[in-house]
Amino acid sequence: MIFRVTIQGAGLLQKTKRSFNNGELVLRNWLVYSETKNVIYCFCCKIFNVGASNLSKDGYNNWKHVGDALKSHETSKNHLESNKSWFELSQRLKLSQTIDTEAQRFTNSEINHWNSVLMRIVSVIKMSGESCLAFKGKSDKLYKHNNGNFLKLIQLCGIRSSTYLSKTIQNELISLISDKIKCHIIEDAKRSKYYSIILDCTPDASKVEQMTMIIRYVLINQTHYNSKTEVIIKKSFLGFVPIEKSTGLKLTEVLLTELGKLGLPLQNMRGQGYDNGSNMKGSRGGVQARIRNLNPRAFYVPCSSHSLNLVVNDMTKSSLEVGNFFNIVQKIYVFFVPPLRWSILLKHLDHGLTLNL
Repeated sequence: MIFRVTIQGAGLLQKTKRSFNNGELVLRNWLVYSETKNVIYCFCCKIFNVGASNLSKDGYNNWKHVGDALKSHETSKNHLESNKSWFELSQRLKLSQTIDTEAQRFTNSEINHWNSVLMRIVSVIKMSGESCLAFKGKSDKLYKHNNGNFLKLIQLCGIRSSTYLSKTIQNELISLISDKIKCHIIEDAKRSKYYSIILDCTPDASKVEQMTMIIRYVLINQTHYNSKTEVIIKKSFLGFVPIEKSTGLKLTEVLLTELGKLGLPLQNMRGQGYDNGSNMKGSRGGVQARIRNLNPRAFYVPCSSHSLNLVVNDMTKSSLEVGNFFNIVQKIYVFFVPPLRWSILLKHLDHGLTLNL
């Protein structure tokens, strides 16, 4: 064996060779050498933490007396016990009969089970999204009435299995898949470069104002089999953003923040679509004006449905008869909005009626 010279050697820059007294080479598979620390260890004593000698703790590097030290150590009681434990462990590992092996087998079984559960939930989420089914119901608990499409499908998948995940994990999975879909949409929008933004605000059931974000962009795909160019106009929903204030300034700040998070440059925006509210279309303080101050090419187009609604409202004010007519129509609509009333109405309607224009 060749060792670097230590303080006990002839000099710090020399190397020394050491052999056993009778010149015989003896294989000691328990002896290991650390090039970093320039010391030797007893592997089995180090692993099983037996004994207080340097060979089992800090290492040994007195090369002048290494032969005597090894001979004394390998015949010691502590070394023989640790060597026996090492041999038994190696045999168990070869036969896969250790406690760790059983624990690992149980762990692998648990991993496979929960992977199966996760895949069922992911499949339900994907199917519900592809079919445009609403997830949430009035209740968020399994086996409760009106708990929504998602939990009903989970119940159906779990008929042969009594194991379910908590609603926290289910919501986390829905959120992860939603983020993945959103990333795919953003990648397409970035590939198209230019886009338009559509915003609308409405309060939810808890009276919190929610801003709907939608982007429109054009995808140009080149087909390989016939070399034709396919142009697709995409309109994608990005999510709801809770709003504290509905002022033009606050909505503009929220929009710019969300565009920054999505990585969509404001300078690539080419269109804005909002309703005709003063906070949106205002020529000075509205969202469209503030965005156009930052990007003059982001042209504003008012919502045609909202514009028509404003025209009808103004028209009804000019005629008492017309106003009364639309008021009656609106009250009838509000009365039959509940599903039960609507279903009763449909049973008594003549389905052969047609609209003549």
